[in-house]
Amino acid sequence: MIRLSDIIRNSVRAISLTALLLTYGSYVAKAQDAPSAAKGKELFEQQACFACHAIDRVVIGPALKDITKQKSEEWLIKWIRNNVQLRESGDKDAIAIYKEYNGAAMNTYEHLSDNDIKSILLWIEEESSPKAAPASGGAPDALVQKGKELFEQQACMACHAIDRVVIGPALKDVTKRRSKDWLHSWIKNNVQLRESGDPDAIALYKEYNSAAMNVYENLTTEDIDAILAWIDYESAPKVAEDSGKTKTDDGKSANEGSFYNKTTLYVVAIIAVVLLIVAIILYRIRRKLSNVIKEFEGSEQKEKSLTEHLKNKYSTSRRTINTLLIIVSVGLVLGIYGFYFGVTEVGVQRGYAPTQPIAYSHALHAGELNIDCRYCHSTVDYSKAASIPSLNTCMNCHVGVQLRDKYNGEVSPEIQKIYTALDYNPDAKPGERFGDNPKNIKWVRVHNLPDLSYFNHSQHANVAGLECQKCHGPVQEMEVIQQYATLQMGWCIDCHRNSGVDVENNDYYEKLHALAKKDIEKNGDKSKYLKDGKVNITIANIGGLDCSKCHY
Repeated sequence: MIRLSDIIRNSVRAISLTALLLTYGSYVAKAQDAPSAAKGKELFEQQACFACHAIDRVVIGPALKDITKQKSEEWLIKWIRNNVQLRESGDKDAIAIYKEYNGAAMNTYEHLSDNDIKSILLWIEEESSPKAAPASGGAPDALVQKGKELFEQQACMACHAIDRVVIGPALKDVTKRRSKDWLHSWIKNNVQLRESGDPDAIALYKEYNSAAMNVYENLTTEDIDAILAWIDYESAPKVAEDSGKTKTDDGKSANEGSFYNKTTLYVVAIIAVVLLIVAIILYRIRRKLSNVIKEFEGSEQKEKSLTEHLKNKYSTSRRTINTLLIIVSVGLVLGIYGFYFGVTEVGVQRGYAPTQPIAYSHALHAGELNIDCRYCHSTVDYSKAASIPSLNTCMNCHVGVQLRDKYNGEVSPEIQKIYTALDYNPDAKPGERFGDNPKNIKWVRVHNLPDLSYFNHSQHANVAGLECQKCHGPVQEMEVIQQYATLQMGWCIDCHRNSGVDVENNDYYEKLHALAKKDIEKNGDKSKYLKDGKVNITIANIGGLDCSKCHY
């Protein structure tokens, strides 16, 4: 007969087992979720914070340098998680920042945990700390700073880098290889210098495949001196940063990531296993000694083993209820995990970065060379799809850029793949370089919405004016392009709920703007169109949450 006390006792045991498993799971989650600067940098990039913020300058929102010294951690967590709610609560600092930056609404990040936000703040602190200066003369002076600005203004980075060949030669130590007078003449008007018969100028022109350098007669002698000073500054060896932390072989701090990191988790797991083995051994020793003593005393009743105890507890009368409790407990744990896995992982390809037939680097083209995304994806402003560029677009540059200097006079292997696909021979005579057997490049698709969803690039990139990085992440830093966002429906809805519409400067929304004003006059502060005393219409207010907008 099954007793009520047995049911209660077995239920308590099952609940205790479940609690133990959940406690261990929460510890693992905590260990992986602990704040660290490295994780903060990753989150900062994943959430596309760089679209509105930089450490040392204003972009759309304020510069973030030393922000953790200006505001408390508690305030910053509230601001980042839901700045709208913080402003609506009447917080004076939140309202002042919003007004100071022209009412530019910051996204809410309620999906971030406290530790996620603390990680971002740790990274900002790390980036805000002073960096080690070059050994040759401390921080850059005004002349060097001016040279850097001129180098960027004249787009010199499109053809040059300090420590590697781009289109033209690497610039490191160029002032040691050439005289200052020669460099002045070359930079100001390299064509004139070559035509004068200067052998060095002619040799340099031929060495780099006759790629013509722009003339810069608009630059003064002082401007060129400033650029050369900046090149000298960048060419000087840098002093290694000494922050008082132990460095590992890969340059990271040994204590990076605080106590809760993967190493700690592994150590704790190993210790737990060792202690369990020791406990089993001690138990067996104790039982053996107890039985020896009882035998010595003449007692026939020996201490039962753990297996015998379990067999006795798991008697026939309780077997059914015990089995059910175990199945329910295990099923509950597995069910919770399965539900979480199904919601967050099934069909979600975040981080998907397939190998492409040509190793095209967005970090080089969009990042270092600063090529606008629209140059290659030319239909993004007027089409539903952002087109994959044809190889003819690649040839606009690579008909001349071949990187032969890096491959013993041969064309770069990746550029050669373009030539092979086009049946192009760069060494043939003009007019004979293209053959009759071109082939398509079979690119591997990265971002792939399900067929039941409708998405229009022009509506977002042109009408809404969104930067590509808002959805695709920091593509200018990706060597291999990958899916940055989850592309789940909740991700889209959050954006539509938080993104404002500029109704005041768009006649298309004239009637909607008038409707919003009437609603504000009627309902006052309770109007759904009013925030901080201003008309605020989100995409959700204009039908952005209607099912038929995306599922037709």
